[in-house]
Amino acid sequence: MCQSTTYQDEALRRLSKKQFEYLGVFDHAYIRAVTVSGGGTVYAIHSADGRLLCHTSDRQSALMALFEQDLTPLTVH
Repeated sequence: MCQSTTYQDEALRRLSKKQFEYLGVFDHAYIRAVTVSGGGTVYAIHSADGRLLCHTSDRQSALMALFEQDLTPLTVH
């Protein structure tokens, strides 16, 4: 195993829950499709910690908004 990876793993294990929550919060975001009343869909953009940042009418616009703000899109399973 790479020594730097071991060091990084150990550093991550020492983070408090609150510190861990802030990892990537200013650099990453995710898009979630949300069904609204009437059956329509909007695309909500959330920061890495789950805060709603904004919503758009289509996924492509949501992706463009992320890139314009220098946010890296995350895949959430």
